Amino acid sequence: MLHDLRHTAASYLLMGGIDLRTLAEILGHNTMQMAQRYTHLLDTHKLAAIDRIEGLGD
Repeated sequence: MLHDLRHTAASYLLMGGIDLRTLAEILGHNTMQMAQRYTHLLDTHKLAAIDRIEGLGD
């Protein structure tokens, strides 16, 4: 269960705007790749990112 909380916390920190390098340090990971394994973006977060990208052409 504690391990699941690390995944949840990492995901919400990333979606909240914490950059991956900082997140890796907070989690105590030596590489950003390891931090990426702990993050899982919500579909709504992905869709919001797509909307922002599409808006860049306006």
